[in-house]
Amino acid sequence: MTVAIRKASMAGGATILSSALGACAISMPPAIVSANETGQPIGSIELIASDEVGLRSRFAKDLEAALSGRGVSVESGGAYVGDFSVSSREAAVTVNPISGEETIAGPLPEGIKSRWYHQCKPQRTGATLVVYDRASGAIAGKADGEYISCPGDLSSLDDLAQLLVDRALSK
Repeated sequence: MTVAIRKASMAGGATILSSALGACAISMPPAIVSANETGQPIGSIELIASDEVGLRSRFAKDLEAALSGRGVSVESGGAYVGDFSVSSREAAVTVNPISGEETIAGPLPEGIKSRWYHQCKPQRTGATLVVYDRASGAIAGKADGEYISCPGDLSSLDDLAQLLVDRALSK
């Protein structure tokens, strides 16, 4: 009798464990990788965006919303020009930034590895926002950030856009 109860409780525990692990639970919230803040307030900006569909188009909309939320007018011919990049790749793949020095870069940092309990391979989504002064062409602000999630999970893309805008436009 105790053996049957023990088997039943173990089966119930296995069911709870498998249902808890059944969903993809890979998540690292957006974080700034590097930033160079502006020293002056920005009132209007022209965001360089294409009519493409997909990740770049979605991120352009998120950036526009984040800029508008800070009171920045997004318009053609603005006093500043904003350009951006966004990409997704397996989280295990790392990228070594290029430096202006002639020294050889060090070893790449180890990426995030998929674990046995993950239902997917982690994906790293990264973006960069650069703000240029239209009159001088000088970089007025720049921010790089990224987050890790399951493939196709873009739920943190708007948070990443907000984070980049906040950091690139900070005084």
